[in-house]
Amino acid sequence: MKHLVVSAITVGALAACSSVPLQTGTDFTYYCERSMHFKVSMGEATAALDGSLGRELLYRDAGGQGPAQRVYSNRKLRAELGLGADERDAVLVYAQPPLTLKCQRLR
Repeated sequence: MKHLVVSAITVGALAACSSVPLQTGTDFTYYCERSMHFKVSMGEATAALDGSLGRELLYRDAGGQGPAQRVYSNRKLRAELGLGADERDAVLVYAQPPLTLKCQRLR
């Protein structure tokens, strides 16, 4: 019985670590198509993206479906975060030159 309890706790802990929800004040790293990557630091109303195509300061949009999805944008870039069944997917849409990247957050 003791081993069963320890195993259940271990499995529960691993499951909890498998997908961390997006939180304000947290940094996440994403890897994208075309061997691109970025790191995002989210605040209450802004997100700073730093990656393969430079650094952008984005502002929170009203977009997104549900509390897990967050949308940030500026004139150059729109970032949709918290997509997919496990909320680890993202889409970056650059205005000029036109480019859409599908990305996935590291666990």
